[in-house]
Amino acid sequence: MFLRLTVVTGPNAAGKSNIGRCLDVARAVLAAHDDPEAERLDLYQDAGYEDAPGFTIKLGIELDQAWEQDLRYIRFLDAFAIPWAAVADGPALRKGQKLALDLRELGHWPHVSEPADPQDFPQWRDFWEHSGVFTLADQFGDDGSKRGELEALLKQIDPELLTLPPDLKARLLDAFDLHILWNKAAGQATIWAEITDATLKALPGILNPGQDGYDDTSEHASDQPELMEDLFEPAVTASMSHRCG
Repeated sequence: MFLRLTVVTGPNAAGKSNIGRCLDVARAVLAAHDDPEAERLDLYQDAGYEDAPGFTIKLGIELDQAWEQDLRYIRFLDAFAIPWAAVADGPALRKGQKLALDLRELGHWPHVSEPADPQDFPQWRDFWEHSGVFTLADQFGDDGSKRGELEALLKQIDPELLTLPPDLKARLLDAFDLHILWNKAAGQATIWAEITDATLKALPGILNPGQDGYDDTSEHASDQPELMEDLFEPAVTASMSHRCG
């Protein structure tokens, strides 16, 4: 039997022990509430910097392996008692779609009466919100028109947003630090984006229709410093706080 082993090496004071502590506290945070492992957080009750009364733990989870992507995200989050909410396109809110089937199987079916009219989108939208599923769409849009998808919302916000020249699109993607992982076998795309206050400050400059090249081909590089200087700030992330003592 062979086990995978990761070895961390380095000189004294390089931070090897800190890596171990980070992994240890991450396991404690992710442990279910009734798991003794969760009690290990108490070991860090004096870890506040300069006697701070509490500390904040920020974790990011990326399911980038094939076997992980076969998991249902809701089941994964439930297993670790992690609160969640979902934002879906309009078509996903149909009762017979995969999202609805998963919610029923995993015990997240809304505890309210189902709408009587299968075509009444506002009622179905309100129905799913009871399970933590939200949408920016105003209709199902599953009739081939795609009016229930995110692209339709973007066109409502700015009809020219999706027709930006390539270099402005590149700067817009840079602003959100957008990454897309495509799982060809499952036909699934996983998208990561970081949104900070700095991102929002940078957007007006990127989407300014008065700038040279907005309507044709711009000569601005996607990493042009004066247009991206607002982006060098930490991302807005979910956090879990632990009170010392």
